[in-house]
Amino acid sequence: MENKHPHANFAASIFGNLQYARGILKPLLPPEVSKNINWKTLKRTDSSFVDEKLKDFHSDLLFTAKNTKGDNMQLYILFEHKSHPDYGVLQQLLAYQKEVYAKQKKYTPIIPVVFYHGKEKWNVRTEFATPPEDLAKYALNFAYILIDLRKINLEEAKISLTIQAILYIFNNIWDVDKQDALRRYIEIIAELFSDENSDRLLRLILMYIFRVHDVEPAEVKKVIESVTPKKGDIAMTTAERLEKRGMEFGLSQGIQRGLQRGLQRGRQEGRQEGQYQAKLESAKNLQKMGFDSNVISSATGLSKAELKKIGVK
Repeated sequence: MENKHPHANFAASIFGNLQYARGILKPLLPPEVSKNINWKTLKRTDSSFVDEKLKDFHSDLLFTAKNTKGDNMQLYILFEHKSHPDYGVLQQLLAYQKEVYAKQKKYTPIIPVVFYHGKEKWNVRTEFATPPEDLAKYALNFAYILIDLRKINLEEAKISLTIQAILYIFNNIWDVDKQDALRRYIEIIAELFSDENSDRLLRLILMYIFRVHDVEPAEVKKVIESVTPKKGDIAMTTAERLEKRGMEFGLSQGIQRGLQRGLQRGRQEGRQEGQYQAKLESAKNLQKMGFDSNVISSATGLSKAELKKIGVK
C-alpha cells in the first residue's frame, strides 16, 4: 500500500521512535494523566486497527505502559493528519477501542488521544453526549485527549530542542515553503545541525518538507548555509536521494513523489522496478535509523517475508 499522505508517514516515523513518542506525549498530555504513567515502561505494540480505506488519512498507534503503581495500562493513540476537523473521530475511536478490548483477557484502561496539527479550528466535540446523572452508569460516554498544536506555545513548553523541532514542523508544515518561514524554522533548530546524532531526524524533516511542497533544494541549501555554514549539503543530499533513489530514507508517498520527479527529468523507463528497488533501499535505511520491522513494513508496503530476504528483521 502506497500512502498518499506525507503527514501520516512522517507521524509514523516520529511516533514509531519511542524516544520521540515519549518526549512528545509526556509533556503534552494533561498533568493528571502524565503523572500516573511510568514513562520508562512505554512500549509500542504490534496491533493496528485502522480500516484499510482510512489508512491514507490515519495512522493508529497503540502503546502499552504501566502506571506509577506498577499496574498495566494501555494508551491508544490516533493521529489526525487532515487539514480540517474530522467529525467522525468519536466513532473511529470507539471502533478501535472495541478491537483492543476484544483482544484483552483482562480489561485495562485505554486512553484515546487525538494529535491534531491542521490549519482550521478543531471544533469537534471531545466526548459523546453526556447522559443524565441517574443514567450515567448505563450509557456509553467517553472523552478523548486532544493535543492541538495550534494552542501550544512550543517556545515556552518544557521540551527539548529535538522535540520542539518535530512539533514545530508539524505545526508549520503548511507555510515552510515561504522563505521567511523556512529561515525562521532553520534558525530555531540551528543547534541540531551541529549535532551529528540529529542528522537522521533532520533528513526526515527535510524530506517531509520536500514531499509537501515543491521547494527547490538549492533554496533550502542557501537558507541553511546562511544560518549554519557548511551544513547546506544535507538539503542537497536529501533531495538527491529523493530524486535518484525514489526516497532512500523515505516512506511510501516519498517513494512515489521521488519517482515522479525522476520521471519528469527523463527517466521514463523502469518505473515498476525503480519503485521496488526504492522500497528496498528505504527499508534498509529505516532499519539503520532504528525503526522496527512493523514500522518499516507499514512505511514501505513490503511484507515481512520481503524484508527478511534483505536482512531486515
